[in-house]
Amino acid sequence: MTKNKSVVGIYATRKSAEIGIDSLREAGFPNTDISLLLPENLGSKEWFTLKTTKAPEGATTGAGSGAVIGGALVGSGIPEYEAKRYEGRLQKGGILISVHCDTSQEIERAKIVLQRTGAEDVSTTSESSAKGAGS
Repeated sequence: MTKNKSVVGIYATRKSAEIGIDSLREAGFPNTDISLLLPENLGSKEWFTLKTTKAPEGATTGAGSGAVIGGALVGSGIPEYEAKRYEGRLQKGGILISVHCDTSQEIERAKIVLQRTGAEDVSTTSESSAKGAGS
């Protein structure tokens, strides 16, 4: 069965995001279902790194600010209209965690874990809508 939904949340700090990831693992979500997008401050330039455990160990994708952030979000399975919503939060230092889910029970479990660990803007997105026509 293919995973077609993601539960997404924004964390304000790296520490809270780490707690969120640990809690998701404890709740039974495998590493392969958890994706992370975080800002990386490199000198005077803001960079964003997409870390997903679907990639080989240590593999990251860097993206400059602006439209590329949205490209990184869409690449992680988040529909473009949702990516635009999160882009501003990421530019201000927010950390996005996305959990891929198969069932409504997994969706509910992921939402509870994200909310309990301090995530904001928790929502469910349909990955298939990223492929459809839309604005």
